[in-house]
Amino acid sequence: MKIEICVGSSCTMMSAMNILDYFEDWAENMRERAEEAEVEIEEIEVIPIKCRRNCKGAYDASPVVYINGKTIENANNDKILEEIFKVYDFKGLM
Repeated sequence: MKIEICVGSSCTMMSAMNILDYFEDWAENMRERAEEAEVEIEEIEVIPIKCRRNCKGAYDASPVVYINGKTIENANNDKILEEIFKVYDFKGLM
């Protein structure tokens, strides 16, 4: 799974760095839980990316996050986790 977090100006001003920090920690935590439980999960990549102009510089769409290419506008941790769990089963690791 690829979680891409825009760190352009608008998104950064709207807490993208907090989201980036949260999901870097979350991905590490998921890897550790999977290892302890001896369960294989899909690799989780958390990647800061340059602005793709999807928000057009408008704060009402920022921050923007992509999960395997799916765009999430006005992203926050709960909204992102909701989208992740719609698609991925973490085998009871949460």
